[in-house]
Amino acid sequence: MSQCTRCGAMNRPAARFCSGCGAILSQAAPVGAASLLAVGAVVQGRHRVLNLLGRGGMGAVYLVEDARVFGKRWALKELLDALLPPADRAQAIQQFEIEAKMLVRLSHPNLPAIVDYFSEGGRQYLVMEYIDGETLEAVLAKAASFLPEAQVTAWAMQLCDVLAYLHSQKPPVIFRDLKPDNIMLTQAGVIKLIDFGIARSFRQGKTKDTQIMGTPGFAAPEQYGSGQTDARSDIFSLGATLHRLLTCHDPASQPFALPRCKALNGSVSAQLDAVISKATERTPGQRYQTALEMKQALLPPTAAPVKVPPTAPAAVNIVGPAPVQWLQSSPLNTFSAYCSVEQRETAWIREYDGSCTCTECDTSHEVGELAQVLTAPCDQCGVQTTWAISDEKCICLGCGQEWTITEVTGAIVAYCSQCKAKTPWVIGYTDEYRRLCLWCGQER
Repeated sequence: MSQCTRCGAMNRPAARFCSGCGAILSQAAPVGAASLLAVGAVVQGRHRVLNLLGRGGMGAVYLVEDARVFGKRWALKELLDALLPPADRAQAIQQFEIEAKMLVRLSHPNLPAIVDYFSEGGRQYLVMEYIDGETLEAVLAKAASFLPEAQVTAWAMQLCDVLAYLHSQKPPVIFRDLKPDNIMLTQAGVIKLIDFGIARSFRQGKTKDTQIMGTPGFAAPEQYGSGQTDARSDIFSLGATLHRLLTCHDPASQPFALPRCKALNGSVSAQLDAVISKATERTPGQRYQTALEMKQALLPPTAAPVKVPPTAPAAVNIVGPAPVQWLQSSPLNTFSAYCSVEQRETAWIREYDGSCTCTECDTSHEVGELAQVLTAPCDQCGVQTTWAISDEKCICLGCGQEWTITEVTGAIVAYCSQCKAKTPWVIGYTDEYRRLCLWCGQER
């Protein structure tokens, strides 16, 4: 048996590709285990290992606490390359550095923040935001039956947003390994993409990828040598991921030939069934061409169109969301607000513990000392939602996205240089009296 150097899966000695992740097995590592950091070990004189979060054939991730930042917890990713031949080890280190450089220049609510990158004792380390949650594959494994369509759709909207962000980079960043195992769900219900080990930048004019990588069933056909991966490859993987969450079907059992969702789960709506079918077309040209196009298809027919920012600030006719309207002021006990789970306006109550809860699905968000609520568009929800203003933050009740700001005195609609459109702003106090864009969090 041979072990995949990327995911650790065991394969037949004659196998050319890994059955687990699709990587080439021409230089598979011998069976064995690289030594891991012990609990209590200290790295770089500051990061003390609390426990092992997970490991694969080429890496391990630990939960550590930072002695220099009052015990703050981080995730420490370690490259395990001791079993590799010298040539492959150099390539593994180079790929690890590419991942680190790619992540450090990205900033998005659905991506883990990068803190540090360093080498010690002949090993490479990446310090990143610790995500307190579990993968969507783990969520699916715990479910008694199919996951609710409303919940899966809400996750899909977040995934469309982060893919649109990655694909808008110059050059575009193609994730190439989107699957439930690489998507974390935080305790607050926020999606986080993890494991950028095989992500790459799109190269204009290139006809094929240098390496064949991806996970069978979730990887698009062009990832197997028929063409260069681009944004539409990630859209295929997103469609396969949604299919998996809604049907529990293993896409690797018959790659590129997914049964219709409704054939496996009759409760899936015709709209979502059609969206997934289009996203997983074999030919890239027949899929959605952008993540924002797919997000628009996921919205209810009556929802407002998804904003697609212009590439440069427009001199005239700047478009944006409808004006901000104050709804209600303290004292607040019950009020109407958009719920992303129900995907419509529902009744909410203010709890005694400082949270606000939807009376229909029990979705709850920690708000604090609630002062007032207002209606304004949320870029993450993609629709007009209700925002709760407390004594220490502004939080969207639709998705839980929040911005830190206190003593809010008003709201306006103004042009945002980062969003390249007119957006809703609140006026309050951070380090001094400022205004804050509710779409991107920019402060002025």
